[in-house]
Amino acid sequence: MQDARIHEVDVEAWRFKRIRIWKFLTIALASCDETKEHLIILSETGALKDNDIFNSFMRRYEELGRKIHNLIKAVESGHRS
Repeated sequence: MQDARIHEVDVEAWRFKRIRIWKFLTIALASCDETKEHLIILSETGALKDNDIFNSFMRRYEELGRKIHNLIKAVESGHRS
């Protein structure tokens, strides 16, 4: 009986932790998207003139966004690793 209660507490703790992780990953994804928008504005206004640097940063932020998105999907599906 005690094992069942401990398991129930663990499940509830994991649910709470998953919600918090999802929240922070969502904020991270939004920050990533916002940074990409800032890079575009800098490029369009001429404040960032080097296209190689712009393209390098955009590739890196797009990759980061994909990784964060995949983490969000894993958390939503209940992945536990």
